[in-house]
Amino acid sequence: MLFKRTTANPEFDAPFNTLRRRARLLHVNIKYNGVAQTGSVLLLGAAQRIRLWPGPVAKLGQCRHSRDLDVQGIVDVSDLLVSDLKRSAANRYEPTPALEFRHVLQSLKLPYEQYDFVDYGSGKGAILAAAARYPFRQVTGIEFCANLHANAQRNIAALKTRATDQIVSVLADARDYTPRPGPLIVYLYNPFNYDIMGPVLENCIQAAQHSDRPCYLMYKNPFLRDRLDAHPALEKVREPFGGSWAVYRFSSGRQSQAPQSVRT
Repeated sequence: MLFKRTTANPEFDAPFNTLRRRARLLHVNIKYNGVAQTGSVLLLGAAQRIRLWPGPVAKLGQCRHSRDLDVQGIVDVSDLLVSDLKRSAANRYEPTPALEFRHVLQSLKLPYEQYDFVDYGSGKGAILAAAARYPFRQVTGIEFCANLHANAQRNIAALKTRATDQIVSVLADARDYTPRPGPLIVYLYNPFNYDIMGPVLENCIQAAQHSDRPCYLMYKNPFLRDRLDAHPALEKVREPFGGSWAVYRFSSGRQSQAPQSVRT
């Protein structure tokens, strides 16, 4: 694949097609934020690179969160308040660009009100806030780090949405949480290694087996893509944003309608 590379942080980032990702980001930013705001982001970013703008600059793919929400910033593994054993299996927290998430989710063209949404490794709750825009039956974040979980609870309390009662952050080891049976969307932002991923997948597959609709796994920064590609109960639908995402469909004998494809 042309322009396929590993980013500046190869220990965290999966390879992707940079040209296709940037083109899709530009398209999505214009779609959700408009031409004027997109142009402003590009100009300020250019000014910052040549040191004409000293302040913070939003990146393509991001949207303006409520000022009451604290979801930004990277939290390194060394700053997670967990045991050394758990830390060795974890990856850093970094918020997902919300516009990327919305684009991939909406491309599935699902009746959200019939689905549960589960974010494994939900951190401060950035994607929980983004998922709250949609009428899911329930939005659940699973986080094993106490300080990030507490941050997420504060953000959930600050959300001004009718769906707040259906949003929860659960402090738990991801392997110990099994989604309730039925239609399911699972989200991952490269939160842990395969020692954790394996049992998590088995729990999600178990829940998906009881669904009469297609169930999906949305995987941002698919560092373990090769392992998931080879999994017999997963079928890759597409790789949006130049492969910086991977979307899979869970196998289920009860699904009664044809699944939708995700556009890149």
